[in-house]
Amino acid sequence: VEEQHLRLVDEPTSALDPQSSALVEELIKYHTLSGRTALIVSHDPEQIERLAHARLLLPKASQSAAPGEQAA
Repeated sequence: VEEQHLRLVDEPTSALDPQSSALVEELIKYHTLSGRTALIVSHDPEQIERLAHARLLLPKASQSAAPGEQAA
C-alpha cells in the first residue's frame, strides 16, 4: 500500500466526544510530524491554532447564491 503524503480532513472532530476528538488530533499531529501534509477545514479556530503550521482564513461571504446562480 502506498503511503499518503496529503490528507484532507473536513471538520475532523465535529460531533465527537472529547476523548475521540483528542485521539483524532493526535493522529493528525502524527501525520504532519512524519513530514506529511494535512489540509484541515474547520470552524474551530482553537483547533486550527493547535494543529496548523500555516493557515488560510476565508472571509465570511456577505451574500450567497442559490445553486446555478452567481453571487452579487
